[in-house]
Amino acid sequence: MNHVDFLIDNQFRHLSPQEKIVVKDLGPHKPVNFNLVSNTPRRQRRFNNDYFKTVEWLTASESRKTLHCFYCLIFGDVCSKWTTGGFSDIAHISQALKKHSESKSHVTNAVKYKLFNVVDIRNQLETGHSASVSRYNEQVKVNRQVLSKIIDALLFCGVHEIALRGHDESTESYNRGVFLDLITRDAKNDPLLANHLETATVARYTSKETQNELLNCMYNIYLEELKSDITNTKFVSVQADEATDAGKRTQFVIILRFLKGGKLVERFLEFVEVSDRTADGLATTLTEALEKLDVKEKLIAQTYDGAAVMFGRLSGVQAKLKETFPNAVFTHCYAHQLNLVLKQACSRIRGCKIFFANIIAFSTFFSHSSKRVDAFRQFCQRALPTPSETRWNFQSRLIASIAAQKEELISLFEKILDDDTTQKASGLLNILTNETFRRSLDSHMCERAINTFQDAVSSIRMEISSYLPEEQHQAKRRRDDRSENKLAAIEACDIIANQVTDRFSQHNAVISFNLLNVDNFPTFVHSFPTNLISEAVTYYPILHKPKLMTELEVLYSNNTFTQCESMIELYRLICTSELGTTFVEVTKFLEIALTTPMTTAEAERSFSTLKRIKTASRATMGQDCLNALTCITIHKDTIGSINNFINRVIDHFALQKDRRMDLLYK
Repeated sequence: MNHVDFLIDNQFRHLSPQEKIVVKDLGPHKPVNFNLVSNTPRRQRRFNNDYFKTVEWLTASESRKTLHCFYCLIFGDVCSKWTTGGFSDIAHISQALKKHSESKSHVTNAVKYKLFNVVDIRNQLETGHSASVSRYNEQVKVNRQVLSKIIDALLFCGVHEIALRGHDESTESYNRGVFLDLITRDAKNDPLLANHLETATVARYTSKETQNELLNCMYNIYLEELKSDITNTKFVSVQADEATDAGKRTQFVIILRFLKGGKLVERFLEFVEVSDRTADGLATTLTEALEKLDVKEKLIAQTYDGAAVMFGRLSGVQAKLKETFPNAVFTHCYAHQLNLVLKQACSRIRGCKIFFANIIAFSTFFSHSSKRVDAFRQFCQRALPTPSETRWNFQSRLIASIAAQKEELISLFEKILDDDTTQKASGLLNILTNETFRRSLDSHMCERAINTFQDAVSSIRMEISSYLPEEQHQAKRRRDDRSENKLAAIEACDIIANQVTDRFSQHNAVISFNLLNVDNFPTFVHSFPTNLISEAVTYYPILHKPKLMTELEVLYSNNTFTQCESMIELYRLICTSELGTTFVEVTKFLEIALTTPMTTAEAERSFSTLKRIKTASRATMGQDCLNALTCITIHKDTIGSINNFINRVIDHFALQKDRRMDLLYK
C-alpha cells in the first residue's frame, strides 16, 4: 500500500482513514537493490542504493524505474518530477536531492506528513471511544480510593506496631484483627469502601496475601527514596549487628548513615536472616546488600560491636569488607568499647565492685515484696529501674534515680521497722549515709580505671611468671597440674592485655577528627597540627594534603568559624555561606567525620523494634513483611514526607502482575 505505483493509481486523499493510517505507519517504500542506470556520452551511471538510507523521504518505482518524494507524492497537489512524474537523471541526483529538500513545497508536505495522525485519528473513528475511556478512568479513580483506604489501615497498624491479623477472620468472628476492624469501621463513613466490601467477591484486597504484597510495595518505594538519597550524597557509612528474634532465627541488621540537606540521617536498610554467622558469611551478606546501592567509592566508614568475628583485623568482617570497599575505615563502637573495658577494669577494682553491688541491692530490696513497694511509693516519686546485663544505660539510670531521691530513701529506711527487713534496710541506710557513696564518673576516671586495670594485669602476669620452675622452660618437660594452671593464667593475662590494646588500636582515624573540633581552633592557630593532618590523609587518601593544610590554616585564623559550637554547625555555616567551593578539602573532611558513626546505637534500636514487631505470637512472620513493618515503624516521618507515597504504592502494586481491579489510568 505504500508502493509508488499504488499511490499514483490511488490518490492518498481518496483513501479511507484506516488506509491512510496504514500508509503513514508503513512509511516510504525502500526497494532492495534498486537498479536505475543512466547513460551519458562519456560513461554509464548507476544509482547508489545508499541514498535510501540517508534521505528519509526518498522512494522509487521499480516498474517505472523512477525516484519519487514520498511526502510530496502523498500531499502534493502539483504534478512534478518528484511526485507522479518521477526523477531519473542519475548524473545530477545529488544536486536535485538538495534542491528539492530545500523547496517550499517539499517542506510544507513534510510538515503535513509528520503531523498527520499525531492527534489520534483512531479516537475519531469510534464515537463512543472517548466516553468509554472516561468511564474507565472514573472507575479507576474509585478503585484507587478504595485501595488507598486499605493502605491507610496497613500504615496505621505498622506505625503503631499492631498485629494485622486476628484469631479468626471470618465474618461471624468477634476477633478478626485490628486491620479488618479498621476497614469495617472506615466503611461506615465511606460509601465507596462499603460498596466495594459488599459487592466484591474475589478482588476484595483484604486477604493476608494482599496485605503482604502491599507492605512489600511500601518497602520498595522506601528503598527507591533511599537509593535516590544515597545517589545524591557524597559519603555513606554502614552499621551492622546481629540478634536472635522470637522465632529463634539470627537477624542481621544493616543501617546506613549519610548527610541529607545538611542534616545527618541514619536509615534502616534491612534485616537479613543469616545461617552462616562466620566472618565470611556475614561479610558476604553485607557486601551483597551494599553492592545493590552502588556505594563502592562512597562507603568511607564501617562500625560494629566488639565481637571478634566483626572487628578482627585480619579475618574479621571489617577486614573482608574492606577488600571490596577499600575506603571503608573501621570504627569500633565506642559504647561497646567503654562498656567492655570498664567492665573488665571495675571487676579488678575492689571499690568499684562493692559500689555496683550495693547499687543493685537497692533495686533487689524493693522487687521482692509488695509491702516494700507500697512503702516506697509513699516516700518516693520515681521507681527504681531494674538492672540489666544488656541494657547499659539501666545501671546509670538506677544510680541517677537513687541520687535524686537520696533523702527520701533515707527517710524510708529509717521508717521500716519490720523484723524481716530491718537488717537489710539498716545496711542500705548505712550505704546511703556513707560519704564515699557518691557519683563521680568522667573521662579522667575512665582513663585511670583503664590504666589501673592494665597495670594490674601486667603485675599479675609478672608475678605468675616468677613462680614457674626453671624446668618449665626446657624443650622436654613434665608438667604438673599446678604449672599448667599457672601457664593458663599467664595466657589469660596476655589475652586480656591484648584485647584492651586491640579495642583502642583503631583510634587514630577518629582522633584525626580533632582537626575539625572548634574547641581546638585557638590552640591550632599557634601550634599547627601537622601530625594529625598526616594521620587524616593516611586513613583517607581521597584528601589532598597540601590544599587541606592551606584551608585549615585559614579556617583556624578566622573568628567567624571559632564561634561555632559543633562540627555540624561548622558544616552548615560553610554550606549556607557558599564556601564549599573554597573549602573543598575541609568540606570533604567534615562530611567524612560527620558520616562516620561512633556507636551502633541505631542498630540496637532496630533490635528493640524487632522485639516489639516479631513477638512470640508472630514468630512465623516472613522476612519481607518484617522489613516493611520495621521501616514503617522506624521511619514513619520519612515515609510521610515522600511525595505521592500512596499513589506510588498503588502504581507499584498494579504493575506487579495483572489485577482483577483496574488501577491504572488510560
